[in-house]
Amino acid sequence: MKRFRLFAGIAVLLTLGACGQSGVPVSTTANQVNANEIIGPEVVLGQLFQALGSEDYAATESLVDESQLGLLTAIEVPDASAYFAYQRDGLSAQARDNFWSAFATSMTGLAGAPAEDISARIDRQFAADGTRFAIGRVRQGTVEISGDFVLRLVDDQWRLDAIATFGGAFVAPIRNWLRVIPPADIAPVSELLRRDAASWQLLGDLQTDENEAGITISSEVADLLVEIGAR
Repeated sequence: MKRFRLFAGIAVLLTLGACGQSGVPVSTTANQVNANEIIGPEVVLGQLFQALGSEDYAATESLVDESQLGLLTAIEVPDASAYFAYQRDGLSAQARDNFWSAFATSMTGLAGAPAEDISARIDRQFAADGTRFAIGRVRQGTVEISGDFVLRLVDDQWRLDAIATFGGAFVAPIRNWLRVIPPADIAPVSELLRRDAASWQLLGDLQTDENEAGITISSEVADLLVEIGAR
């Protein structure tokens, strides 16, 4: 199915990340903090992978920017109706579960991993175009899961940035999708895509010229930003 072909691309993309040092174990009780405090990105990242390990996909809702997941799922439909529905009504439980089930399946050994085996760390935080980002890595036991995972601060809450993390596998399909959706939908879709211009730009910036895949992704991102009027 198309979804699994896309996630095969994600699995390849994630292998491009370099390995690093181990992180500090993250407890699921770490979010029990004062209401005025912001839960740290390392806690959010750890909780997300703990949820994926236990296949509790409903628990990911507050840990991920689901409007971005809506986009990545919507491109399977050759019109913009699904994307508009996600933007209006939020991501359906079925679409969310399909996305994360496919991702967890691509990560060998993640499904069924005990929560205490998952640890996360944040390597750096920075601001770009007025948005606060953090980049982290995850370990499962003694093995580091390949890839950098990007979070952004949204309304004082850290959430996984699906575009900056997974967008490399989707940017070319999104550009193709924009060519086949009805002409009347292109302008409103482009307007919605521009809301995440900082995430797309970061995705392009994170690529390196050390491999052909990174060069291609960076070029695709640059072209997409031009096509939606964000550059």
